[in-house]
Amino acid sequence: MDKKLTKNKINWGRTVDFLAAQLRSAQMGVYNHFVDWFSATGLSPKKFGVLYVISLNPGVNQRQLANVLSTERAAFGETLARLEEMGLIERQQCQIDKRAKVATITPKGSEVLESVLEEISEQEASFTACLSDPERQMLIALLLKVNARIR
Repeated sequence: MDKKLTKNKINWGRTVDFLAAQLRSAQMGVYNHFVDWFSATGLSPKKFGVLYVISLNPGVNQRQLANVLSTERAAFGETLARLEEMGLIERQQCQIDKRAKVATITPKGSEVLESVLEEISEQEASFTACLSDPERQMLIALLLKVNARIR
């Protein structure tokens, strides 16, 4: 007799105690949700992240930004080109190094970003509704600590 397996009924064994398995499961669940949600905005999680970092660092050198974000420059250039086509950022020649380009967010980009940030806050609140505020803060603190250790 075959058992019908579902995620809730399968025996996961010791993997429930593996930090990596739990982090990956949570990350994939949240990421997949945001990919679906972002598709309606015309953005992707990656484009949002780049737009957000540019908003916090106006006039940032795009080559340096690609290095900091650990992104291949060619793919990063495509992301910036798409954000520019959408009217969310502007790229200009760097005044100091004429070979480089710098990126800044546009007023339209700021509006889109503000709207997306509000929605992200609401989405994150729904993901962590099972946690108290101190638990959520502790989870973030612990994840920051683990991230600092492994980088």
